[in-house]
Amino acid sequence: MEMKTLEKELLKALRAVDGKERLLGDLLQEILTPAELQALRRRWKIMRLLHAGYTQRQVARMLRCSLCNVTRGARVLKRPDGLMRCILDTHWPKR
Repeated sequence: MEMKTLEKELLKALRAVDGKERLLGDLLQEILTPAELQALRRRWKIMRLLHAGYTQRQVARMLRCSLCNVTRGARVLKRPDGLMRCILDTHWPKR
């Protein structure tokens, strides 16, 4: 099966539990390993801290991770038309 087809199927599966937060959490736990879930949580925390105004170095120190891990999140948030930035601005506005 082509990767693009598999990606579309995965997105369809995720949409099937739209609005059902507990079910989406269950689905993620079923398809991701504990390490993958932890990495996803860390990535989210990086994004939230950067969005809150912490510097890349501060975030790396706070989470005890490499600056390289934080830099990717910073690049994503710098894009004015980026989806992650839009989601964070809408649902977690800066105070």
